Amino acid sequence: MTTSTIRLKTSLQDSILDALNTQMAVEAHSSSAYLAMSAWCHAQGLTGCATYFKKQSGEEREHMLRLFDYICEMGGTAISPEVKGIESNFAGLRDTFLTALDMEITITENFNKLRSSCNGI
Repeated sequence: MTTSTIRLKTSLQDSILDALNTQMAVEAHSSSAYLAMSAWCHAQGLTGCATYFKKQSGEEREHMLRLFDYICEMGGTAISPEVKGIESNFAGLRDTFLTALDMEITITENFNKLRSSCNGI
């Protein structure tokens, strides 16, 4: 991504902007995945789990929007993420929770990498 005239007045470096936009895409993907899990649970009659996953979807979307707002406030260009490859069929309830755990591990690892890349700035 090239630096715009407006962004020359910000402290966001291109590498940080790219990392924040990447994290925003991860959050959007997780939000959609949680919503798919909610729909699957609802179809199975697991309304409590459906409610839980729907709530998780909202939280991930909120994280995405916080990143979006931060990028915009810092003078950067937030890129609306494209979401693809959302699984909607699961082998069972255990599978949904294992998928959710894997997503949360990935999100945490990505944030740790982002934080590490910001050290020294």
